[in-house]
Amino acid sequence: MAPEVRDAAITPARGFMAEHAHYDDDAGFWEAHADRLGGPVLDLGAAAGRIAVRLAARDHRVIAVDTDPEMLEVLTERAREAGVDELVEPVLGSMTQAVPGASGVGLVVVPMNSLQLLRDP
Repeated sequence: MAPEVRDAAITPARGFMAEHAHYDDDAGFWEAHADRLGGPVLDLGAAAGRIAVRLAARDHRVIAVDTDPEMLEVLTERAREAGVDELVEPVLGSMTQAVPGASGVGLVVVPMNSLQLLRDP
């Protein structure tokens, strides 16, 4: 049996986007609330920016928090490609801790299954 050959460009964060990029059932919900409440928006568990980039494209400033630096790298690339990188502030951190600069946000979003990642009470 031949050894498995992996594409070096397919990292866990890029694989996450490939698997979840198509999912947008919740996007309208977050967009409507961001439009109604204003910003900035705090995106906890932002991952690769599936929601953060969409909200920035609607002219909302987004503070995107994730514990994975690689996810934030992909988020930054996606924001740059969408022309909204000036509206997205990636923050390496946990949704269980205070986020510097996040006081006064108009909306906090925790999209998809991010809450299930919290293993401790």
